[in-house]
Amino acid sequence: MNAQTNILELRNLEVCYGKLRALNGINLQIREGEIVALLGANGAGKSTALRAISGLLAPASGDILYCGKSIAKRRPDLIVRDGIAHSPEERHIWPELSVRENLSLGAYCCPDRSLAEQRFESVLQRFPRLRERLSQLAGLLSGGEQQMLAIGRALMSGPKLLLLDEPSLGLSPLMSQEVLGALRELCQQGITILIVEQNVHSALSVASRAYVFETGRVVGEGSAADMLGNPDLLRAYLGA
Repeated sequence: MNAQTNILELRNLEVCYGKLRALNGINLQIREGEIVALLGANGAGKSTALRAISGLLAPASGDILYCGKSIAKRRPDLIVRDGIAHSPEERHIWPELSVRENLSLGAYCCPDRSLAEQRFESVLQRFPRLRERLSQLAGLLSGGEQQMLAIGRALMSGPKLLLLDEPSLGLSPLMSQEVLGALRELCQQGITILIVEQNVHSALSVASRAYVFETGRVVGEGSAADMLGNPDLLRAYLGA
């Protein structure tokens, strides 16, 4: 797969919560090696899109293609094995388990113990703070450390595509920049990233392209540089 090949494609995707249509015919493409941001107000459908991609929500219609194959009806655990990892909003770590145990659970789909240990060491090299806190309960970590743990746990599955929902939520500006800097490095190492982020300027500082969501539809798309240079678009849809 080369840099111009779509690793992920949503085709006319519709997702409903009961009778409420949360996504209404979404189309987007993510190429291998990109960081792509989904922008929009709360309730615009961004997180719903991530949940549909990872199999947590079943599409009402349309399709989700990963590496050219449909995963729209695939089980979440099989989607993880295929190479898609999802780090959800508010992290959802296990607070009563240690940092080591949280990371180990991220490798549940990896039967090769040696490979799991390699991934474990790679995560600790990426986030040295976690090495210092391996025996500490995850619930006692700072917000930034918990975000590092959530991303590290997702990396333990060895993903080709990483879905991140609000990775800078609740973080200080300094810690937010540290986390976003780690995403750039992960992308340089070959992991494609799809990020949902309320902080528009932070998202566009790390992404190469972005899609703007409004009430379940894509209403704008383009390069991050063009969007940063188009304040009218940002004000119209994002209030930024």
